[in-house]
Amino acid sequence: MPKPIQVQVATELYQRAEDIDWDLLTDRERANYYAKWVDDKKIGGILVGYLPVGDVRVWIKDGPMKEYVRALEGIGTYASCATKRFPPHDTLVKQGLGPSWDLVPQSVKEKPMHCMATDGEHERYVCWGAPHTFKDLIWAALGAAVNSSETPLIIVTTRTGHPQLTQEEDFQNAVAARCGLRIAHVSRKLTPTG
Repeated sequence: MPKPIQVQVATELYQRAEDIDWDLLTDRERANYYAKWVDDKKIGGILVGYLPVGDVRVWIKDGPMKEYVRALEGIGTYASCATKRFPPHDTLVKQGLGPSWDLVPQSVKEKPMHCMATDGEHERYVCWGAPHTFKDLIWAALGAAVNSSETPLIIVTTRTGHPQLTQEEDFQNAVAARCGLRIAHVSRKLTPTG
């Protein structure tokens, strides 16, 4: 499939995902949207010119939509297709650690999203993700703690305007404290890329 077609379809998918608050959908709701998109002339209607009909849903799900969260971070194959994006990573570092901390250049990585931060004297591992990724964030931070004298920071992120779950935050705070890790809860606003 030509790259311009991939970009065209991925951009359409990301706009649709943004319009329906993709992050808040259940797996069943997402499956329903995959089925609708396969039948949509602006998505599946284009893809069937390049893929067998049976592969269209797989391409949507395992291609652009698998990359959706990373694209919102400005990372990955389809990052240029995101119609909105989170603020720069250095903003998140400052929200989690305070204004004296900066992102270490070229340190942003994924799975989970993470980076190194510095206050000029110390370097600290910082990882972040949505509440449903908390298990992965804990594990990544514990792994980083093994080789560092600085306590890693986990930032649990929600989107501005999405519901805050106080009981879930209380549980996450308790688990992080039990593991000897720092945690912050940060709300992030998506802004248009264009």
